[in-house]
Amino acid sequence: MSSTILDKIKAYKLEEIATRKTQTSLATLEDRAAAAPAPRGFAEALRAASSRGNVLFAKSRKPAPPKG
Repeated sequence: MSSTILDKIKAYKLEEIATRKTQTSLATLEDRAAAAPAPRGFAEALRAASSRGNVLFAKSRKPAPPKG
């Protein structure tokens, strides 16, 4: 059975994750997460960008089903 590109990506990522787990301990990751700043809210980010004159807002839609 031939593997698809998604199978190859999955295998690569699982290997990458296993390697990274050996490089950084869970306790270190927990410390980094605790020290990280709180995520900014979406609405607040838009207000802040608007105050600087930089706003881009896009709408994403599902593609229409194929005819046939």
